[in-house]
Amino acid sequence: MRIDFDNGPENGRTELAFHHYFALICIGLVLAGVACLLMCLEQMEPMTF
Repeated sequence: MRIDFDNGPENGRTELAFHHYFALICIGLVLAGVACLLMCLEQMEPMTF
């Protein structure tokens, strides 16, 4: 699903940078969610067991 405009190499570079940045944000959000979930589980363990 790539949209190519014939604007020259600049467009390709910005598109690559945007996809890389977006992937980093997604990975960061997933890691933050997993870390939060693990911390919550660790805090709830003494109460449940």
